Amino acid sequence: EARTESWEIIEPTWWTGTPALDAESYVVDCAPFDTAAELVNGSDLAVTARATYHDRGLVHFVNTGLTDYGDMRRLARLVLDAEMDYQGGANNRGRLQPNVFEIGAPLTAWLHYHHEMAYVGESPTALAFLAGKVAPGKGATFVADNLRATEAILATELGRKLRDLGISYHRDLTDREAYEGRDQAGVYNHWQQSFGTDDPSLAEERAQAKGLVTEWDDARLLRTRHAASAIEYFPQLDRNVLFSSVAA
Repeated sequence: EARTESWEIIEPTWWTGTPALDAESYVVDCAPFDTAAELVNGSDLAVTARATYHDRGLVHFVNTGLTDYGDMRRLARLVLDAEMDYQGGANNRGRLQPNVFEIGAPLTAWLHYHHEMAYVGESPTALAFLAGKVAPGKGATFVADNLRATEAILATELGRKLRDLGISYHRDLTDREAYEGRDQAGVYNHWQQSFGTDDPSLAEERAQAKGLVTEWDDARLLRTRHAASAIEYFPQLDRNVLFSSVAA
């Protein structure tokens, strides 16, 4: 069946001019703490961080004095109970340390507000960002108020259709071997990178374990499909909130 595809670039609006949340409610200043000595569960810093995350759903550590990625990961683990393997993701994230990855997407890409890995059947409950090197005036990571985003989209016809019908994610993963020596422009990730294997059978097995329906074409292009609810129940607030998002 022939498909007609229409592409329209969606420009994200990062900043409205007004913060969604008061920064004092989620910023944890590490200056009063001996941060390196506090990177253990039960420490004063850990108790403060977990309480902040529980109440606001967000923690921003400042003045940590940390320069090592491993220590930054330990700081994040004060809030995160467990870690999952990054497998089946859309971006080619280089591994810097265990469960510490680079951003993965091309520098020219607009990364819209999104929930991580909403397009597979297993998504992380939380995500930690760290900055090893910072270019002055660049590299800001914006966060959004998902409760207000939910209210805004449900006020539209599209939002109500998402709520009632759900969403279907379609991804076409290229073959790395087919792109050797070719221009990689527009290619985010090959299936070998997404699923951590050069074996098509194993890639398919891992994709299906993530809840994806798979199909191959003659060029070893791996097509994945995933039908999901666009709205997810959040027990802490006892309400349904937006979970789906615009992909790259």
